[in-house]
Amino acid sequence: MSTISKLKAKLGEHPHVRFVDEGNTLRIPPVDPEGFEVELYERGGAVTVFFAGWHEECLAPDDAVHLVGMGLSDAVRLKVHSRGGHDYRWTLEVWEPSGWCKTSVTALLFFRFWKRASVRYLQNQFLCVR
Repeated sequence: MSTISKLKAKLGEHPHVRFVDEGNTLRIPPVDPEGFEVELYERGGAVTVFFAGWHEECLAPDDAVHLVGMGLSDAVRLKVHSRGGHDYRWTLEVWEPSGWCKTSVTALLFFRFWKRASVRYLQNQFLCVR
């Protein structure tokens, strides 16, 4: 069974979560501007999960499905850095009892460093776990 098939079966348990199946990609758009798109891309046995610009390769299908579930929950948020209105760094933060903890960062090598900086937080609320 493909990772996308496993994810679709899991999403079947949550009918309020809408998704777009594009063959080797499954996209879950945000429901509001404070959320972020969650995407799972599968190609040749490799699976990559995207949260907006942040991404991570997963070796095990169950890990990818779990990561997508986390991205849909309120236990994860993205700290997004922008310069001149262009996003260039995405920090994945996970809720711990002590507060938000940084887990990993994805960033662009080239960005408009001379432009005005801003930071915003994006979080999905499809699944409430905390």
